[in-house]
Amino acid sequence: MEEQQYPHWTRHVEWLSAHRGQIVRLYCARCQMVKAYKVDEALAQEGDVSVRSFPVLIARLLGCSRVDRLGAWQGCDMTYLRPGAFIDPPKPKPPEQIRLPIGTYRLEEMPLSAVPEYYEIIGYCPCGWRRQIDVRKLARERPELTTATANDMLSCRRCRNRTNNFLAYRLAPR
Repeated sequence: MEEQQYPHWTRHVEWLSAHRGQIVRLYCARCQMVKAYKVDEALAQEGDVSVRSFPVLIARLLGCSRVDRLGAWQGCDMTYLRPGAFIDPPKPKPPEQIRLPIGTYRLEEMPLSAVPEYYEIIGYCPCGWRRQIDVRKLARERPELTTATANDMLSCRRCRNRTNNFLAYRLAPR
């Protein structure tokens, strides 16, 4: 099979597909906004674009009103976050290696309805993401749930992991 010939100007263009499996981080100095996207998801949604035009594409998708204005002082300021605009995704740690903050403990096996009122329940993911969970509401909706079955139901919003997630608790402030 013969290799397709491209015009001379496309030889030195860096494409987004060269960074498959990585995360791209963007920053807008005017809006004080930091965004991170998985390159594979961006490729599936928008197709392969040049790395140089990707921040403008993201600014348009976010609805920036300055993206098409001319002039450096009026235009959009979306650019790559330096250093390391393209990074590898974080590697999940085994649940045993996750260090919980002081005063936070893993929740042992019990029905969700038996969790004391003065506990704040937090769901942890091995990637480091954590989120507070309203256990009272969950226990009212599904009274048969235990903490072990709730661990299996947890899904991380950052890395979309559904395994090795766990519940922890800390005492609620009075």
